[in-house]
Amino acid sequence: MGSAARPCAWTLGVLTALAVVATASAQVPIGQAPVKSELPPPRITAMSSAPPVMAIGWDDVVATSEVNATTQIGSAGPGPLHDKVYRELRQFDPEYPRWQLWGGGSKDPNLGNAEVLPPANGVSHWDFSRIDPGFVEFVNTVQGHQYLVDLEVTPDWMYVPNSAIAESTLGPLARVHTRRQLAVTPEVFGDYYARVVSWWEKGGFTDEYGKWHPSGHHFKIPYWEVLNERNMAGESPAEYTRLYDATVLAIRKIDPDMQFVGLALAHAWEYPQYITYFLNPKNHAPGVPLNAISLHFYAKYGPDDPPAVQVATTFDQAIKFINTIQYVNSIRDLLSPATRIMVDELGTIIGTEAPQVPWPKDRRADVPFHIRLNAAMYGFLYGNMAPLGVESAGQSSFGVGSASGGRVGAYVADPLLTSEALPNARFKVAKLLMTEFPPGSRVVASYTGVGIWRNPFPIYVEPYVTPDGTRKVLIVNERDVPYAAVIPDAKGARIHYVAGDMASAMYKERVAGSDTVTVSGLEVAILTMPSQH
Repeated sequence: MGSAARPCAWTLGVLTALAVVATASAQVPIGQAPVKSELPPPRITAMSSAPPVMAIGWDDVVATSEVNATTQIGSAGPGPLHDKVYRELRQFDPEYPRWQLWGGGSKDPNLGNAEVLPPANGVSHWDFSRIDPGFVEFVNTVQGHQYLVDLEVTPDWMYVPNSAIAESTLGPLARVHTRRQLAVTPEVFGDYYARVVSWWEKGGFTDEYGKWHPSGHHFKIPYWEVLNERNMAGESPAEYTRLYDATVLAIRKIDPDMQFVGLALAHAWEYPQYITYFLNPKNHAPGVPLNAISLHFYAKYGPDDPPAVQVATTFDQAIKFINTIQYVNSIRDLLSPATRIMVDELGTIIGTEAPQVPWPKDRRADVPFHIRLNAAMYGFLYGNMAPLGVESAGQSSFGVGSASGGRVGAYVADPLLTSEALPNARFKVAKLLMTEFPPGSRVVASYTGVGIWRNPFPIYVEPYVTPDGTRKVLIVNERDVPYAAVIPDAKGARIHYVAGDMASAMYKERVAGSDTVTVSGLEVAILTMPSQH
C-alpha cells in the first residue's frame, strides 16, 4: 500500500461513498456567505520529532500511471501580455488541454454564444466573431496534442425567461448556476452544437433555413465536452443525460470520429446520483458512446482563517476528492468499464466566489502563499491520481494573475502565470511532474505507517519507476513548516524541487546528504535515486 492511501484508505473510501449515497439530495447553488474552514489548527504530536520511515518494494508494481498534467484556457484578450500567454502555453506543452468559453463576465456575459438572437422570419443570426479568434489561436498553439472543447454558453432564447437570473447575487454566473427550463426540444439544442462543430471542422454549416455560412475552417476536434457543471444549476441527471445524448447524436452526424466527455461534474461527492445514472448505458439513447467523464475539484477555505488551518483544510478536502475518485472508479467498473476518467478543473476557491467580491487590498502580500498551497495540493493530487487510472489532471486555469486577484478575488490562487505572464509555482510544479513522471511510469508498493494517535504523517511520499527504468520518489509536504521522511538508499539522490523563493528558476536542485530527506514548507520534490549496483 502506497503512502498515498492514508491509514485504512480503502475503508475510509468505502465508508465515505456509502455515507454520500445515503445522504445525497438535490443541492442548491453556492451561497455568498463568508466561507470559514471547518478544521481546527492541526494538532502537533510526537510524530513531529520522528520522521516516518519509508518501506519501498521497487519490484512490486501497483499500477501504471496514465495521468497527464494539463490545464484549461479560454481566450486571452488583447493587450501587451497576449502573445506571452500563448508562448507560455506552448512551453507548457500539455496533453488534453481544455478550451472552455462560458461567458466573459458582466462586460460580455454572452461570450461563447454563437447565436444570440433566435432565428425568425427566414433569417438566422449566427456570429463567431468573438469566438473564433481565441479558438483558432488555442488550436494552433496546441497542435500535435489531443485537446478538449467545452462551449457551455447556449443561447438565452432556448430557455424560458427566468427573472431569478437578473436578480441573482451571482451576477453573470447566474446563467450557468441557475435552474433553467428548456424552451426548445433537446434535438434543437443538439443541432446548435452540431452547427458549431461544422463551422470549425467542415468549412461552414447550413443554418435553420437552409443557408450555407462559410467559415474556411477545417480543424479536427478530438474531444467535445458536453456542457459544464450542470449539476450546480440543479439540473437533474436525466435532464443532463437527454441534452448529452441529443448533442452527441447531432455532432456525430458531422464527425463520426469525435469522442465525447460527459458530466464535467462539480462537487462529485455530493452528487452520486449523477455518476450512477449517467454511467448506466440503459439511460442513454442507442448508439450514444460514453467515452469519458470529467470531474472538478476546488479546495475551499476562508480568507481570514489562520494559514495553518487553510493548509490543513486544503489537504483534508483533497483526500476527500481522492476517495470520491475511488468511488467513481467502482461505479464505472460496474456499469461502463470502458469509460475513462478525466479531471479537468483543479484549484482553490478562497472565500465567496461572487464576481463582484475582489481580493482584499490589505491581503495582497498573502497571494504567493495561496499559490504555493495550491501548487502543493496539485502535486499531492497528481500523485494520488496516478494509481487510479485518471488520464488528465487539469489545473484551472492558464491565465495571468495579479497581486490584487482582479475582480474575482476567490480565484486569486488559480492562474498559472504571474502578472507579467511568467510561470508561477503552479505552472512549475505541473511542468516538473509531467517531465519526471510521464504516462507509463509505474507506481510501486510503499508504506510509511499510520502516524501517531490516528494523525497521518503530514508528508506524502510515492515511489515510481519511470518508463526508462529510473527509480524516483515524489515528496509533497502537506504543511507549511519543514518536515522529513526516511527513504532507504536516498543518500546521494538528486532532488529537483519547487518551493518558495524560486525567482525565475523552473525548479531547483540539491543532493540528499543522507537517507533522511527534509523538505521545506509546501515543497514538492522529486528524488532521482542513486544507480543501483
